[in-house]
Amino acid sequence: MKELFERETLAKLMLFSYIDNLDTDSFAVKDIEKQFDLTYFRANKLLGLLIEDFKTMELDDYFFISKNKSKYIYKKNCLDSINRLIWKYGRESYLFSLLDYFLKNGMNTKEIMENYSYYHYVSVSYSYVIKNKLEAFLEMHQMNFLVENVSESKLRIFLAQIYFYIFKNYENPFSAEEWTTAQAFIEELQELKVIEPIEKLKKTKLLYYCLVSFFRVENKQNSGDEVLLVSTDERYMEPIILSYRKFAENRDEVKTEDVITLINYLRVNHYLFQEKDSSLKKENDLMQLTRNLLTTVGIEQPDEKLNNQLYELLFKFSYYKDSLLDGHFYVILDFFFDGFGQEAERILQFLRNKETIAVIGNQAESQQLLLETLLLIINSQAYRNQKQAITITIDFTLGEEYNKYIANNIVHLPFVTLKVDNQYSAQTDIYLSDVLSEVVESEYLIWNSPPSSKDWKVFGNLVSKIYGMRNSL
Repeated sequence: MKELFERETLAKLMLFSYIDNLDTDSFAVKDIEKQFDLTYFRANKLLGLLIEDFKTMELDDYFFISKNKSKYIYKKNCLDSINRLIWKYGRESYLFSLLDYFLKNGMNTKEIMENYSYYHYVSVSYSYVIKNKLEAFLEMHQMNFLVENVSESKLRIFLAQIYFYIFKNYENPFSAEEWTTAQAFIEELQELKVIEPIEKLKKTKLLYYCLVSFFRVENKQNSGDEVLLVSTDERYMEPIILSYRKFAENRDEVKTEDVITLINYLRVNHYLFQEKDSSLKKENDLMQLTRNLLTTVGIEQPDEKLNNQLYELLFKFSYYKDSLLDGHFYVILDFFFDGFGQEAERILQFLRNKETIAVIGNQAESQQLLLETLLLIINSQAYRNQKQAITITIDFTLGEEYNKYIANNIVHLPFVTLKVDNQYSAQTDIYLSDVLSEVVESEYLIWNSPPSSKDWKVFGNLVSKIYGMRNSL
């Protein structure tokens, strides 16, 4: 995904991600030098370009960087995120604009290039430079539909991801009529009880997928032979085929294979109505791969739910092999590595195994797959069952009700397993108070009342430290 951006644009994105994740509001150019291994001149210039973009792109309503002596101060109002910057940069990407033009206008290369050049105010010769870069990007994912036939099921999700990761709900990159048509199609699928009611962002993903599919059919790029992943009959297929043809521009071009591709997409991405969502027939190599993952991570007694969740995730990456993009390439993973470093490293070890690569492709650098896998594991009951709770004893001078207030906040923190026991004992891992009345043998923190953000940060770091020490034993 990151290859869609020019090198300097990508550098600005990564710089913003770094600044946005700093523990402090202030930073210096030398911090950027060290983080990205840049010269002072290059780091200073890159920061200046980012600040200028905030102004020209009208982002300073959300993010603001000002200079104070030798330091810079970063402020934000938490009303938007790096996704707004990705949208601004993505929509201006020449590679994306040419990709978008090819999708919507067919495959007559000479005419396409001349028209693209005219509408985007670039020379024809430079248009071909862009085309060469675009083809290189597509070939990285074995998706170069400009020069060869590729799997339509993979291409459609590949293109839909690009639209979603760039635009999300910031802007509609299709015409109002096209957008309305796709929305009506989804509503009809819900009325037919083909798909479940869906929340906003998941619906947006499906909208982009349907729009990409409609354009591919309109340009006579139909799906090839594909096996239906769900058990069904003609009574189920027929209304979907009729609905597809009703909303597609060139109705006669819709083939049964296009509907099969759609249903498989809905199944793999968990859209299908429960009654129609029959379990996938498990494949031996993926079942073994799931067991390998659980063993590598150290889950000794996995439950059926976790087994199925991990199998489905691996199946998705196997089914759409090489066509799933890393839409979260910019995420700073320090938070997850601080709390779950050992688990994350073991998942990476699993992703680097040649047996894994043979089935799902090389995903060792996919932060998205790493995060999806990690979150499934740490949110599972099987994981929590084998992790010893960290015991917190709370004893503040404000008394029992205040102790309850702090306890209620602690048990909802996003750490592994925290248990509050206000009787100090040999099992206490952390003693919390606003005064140290006697010597304690456990770790302890003396907080303000109420605790400040710095107090909570130190607490989080201490929990991570204790958790890490236990896992290393």
